[in-house]
Amino acid sequence: MIRMRRLCTFALLGAALPGAGAQQPVAAPHLTLEPAPAGSVLSGDVRDSLGHPIAYATVYVDGGSATTANELGHFRLADVQPGKTMFGVRRMGYGQVGFSIVMPPDTTVLVTIHLHQVVSQLREVTVEEKLLSMSLYRAGFYDRQKSGVGYFLLPVDVTDRAPKRIEDLLYGIPGVTVLNLNGNPAAYGLSSTGYCRLSVVLDGHRYKMQGEQTELSIDPHDVKAAEVYARPTDVPAQFHDPDNPLCGVLVLWTKVD
Repeated sequence: MIRMRRLCTFALLGAALPGAGAQQPVAAPHLTLEPAPAGSVLSGDVRDSLGHPIAYATVYVDGGSATTANELGHFRLADVQPGKTMFGVRRMGYGQVGFSIVMPPDTTVLVTIHLHQVVSQLREVTVEEKLLSMSLYRAGFYDRQKSGVGYFLLPVDVTDRAPKRIEDLLYGIPGVTVLNLNGNPAAYGLSSTGYCRLSVVLDGHRYKMQGEQTELSIDPHDVKAAEVYARPTDVPAQFHDPDNPLCGVLVLWTKVD
């Protein structure tokens, strides 16, 4: 077999995506195509306008799978179908962008993507939100947040993300990858053996899937706040799932007090 390596350089402009600010330009990515063992892969780095790495940015296929960049801004999105594919990149505090690449079969495409920082206006916290937060206080939410373990979404964070599905809350969270399984997104954390699906706790009680159910039947508009423990070693004892002990846990709190 003849091995080929070629360098392709072209300019991409960040397409404004829903929920993003003004369209942001993306610096011309440098792509290197080289044979891969199986499936097409998009791999590379996410950086800011000064070239500094952006940790934990979410890189995803439009309507498909997603992955999270590590603390150095490096990511690897595997099993991408060949052909013209639309990708998106987002990170809180930066302009969200989209771009398309014609993915060759069985090839790794290396890219460098630049995001531009945006200034967000802080909104006023309403009296209603302060009252809702009292139930979180009683549930120990803020005490666990102070411990520095896990990732916490406050009521203002949930509102700003405007989720259509529960999984929409999890893009960009360190250690969490959202994969599209048979048309249904599912959140995966890290275990000693690789990725595994997060258990779910709803208002302090374990949430159990019914029968062959694979999608969470929880209305995201009912969610007030969330705690995400991507690794099993980070899970507080009260949220431990004996049926899924090697995986992390997603804890959801609803607006029902």
